[in-house]
Amino acid sequence: MDKKIVLAVVAVLVMLGAVGGYYAYSSGKIDINVPFIAPKTYESVDDLKELAKSGKSIKCEVDNDQIKGVAYVDAANKRARMEISEFKVTPPPTNGDDANPQPDHMISTQDTIYMWSDSTKEGIKVNLKDTGQQTPPTNNFLQDIIDGAEKNAQDNDTEAAINESLSGIKCVEWKVDDKMFTPPSDITFKDPFAAIQDQLKQQQENMPEAPAEGQAPSKEDLEKMLEDLQDAQ
Repeated sequence: MDKKIVLAVVAVLVMLGAVGGYYAYSSGKIDINVPFIAPKTYESVDDLKELAKSGKSIKCEVDNDQIKGVAYVDAANKRARMEISEFKVTPPPTNGDDANPQPDHMISTQDTIYMWSDSTKEGIKVNLKDTGQQTPPTNNFLQDIIDGAEKNAQDNDTEAAINESLSGIKCVEWKVDDKMFTPPSDITFKDPFAAIQDQLKQQQENMPEAPAEGQAPSKEDLEKMLEDLQDAQ
């Protein structure tokens, strides 16, 4: 092949490569001048207080003297999820039953709360209407902590109580992932209010009209308890 033709072909290929590279660069596909910027970490008490009021969706790591875990907050839809990897209290909470450990996963939405544990395939699902709660939860993780500290502050030292409650927490802004707020399909969720109603009905059927002195509750008491529970729903 003629050397002039070969050189012409090479020149065309080089030119096409240069044009393609310029197009990629100018269209934003390649940007070699923008360094990676890590998201800001909110860790100081003042920063966390401001973040609580910001209305931003956040992911927070918690490592204090009670628990270690991660919280996820969807600010727009007022949803929250808590993943607890370690209970540091001694002894760890068990809900009064060693066979049913404290749930280490929780999803809270505007109308429903799901709780479950990795050690079992069962959990509970609570419809907030059944609890008589009139106001939906804000599910603002940081603000809920601040409000709780203010409510439970002792000796009127509210500021110290808030500062202590926020210790061991650091947060970053978070792009919401809807999958984080979908309860797992391999967990059987039970309604605790339905279980209580069933137990009361069974006791009501098996109790005599007037039990001996010292035996409680009576059938009349159980009927009243069942009515109260139904009224609360």
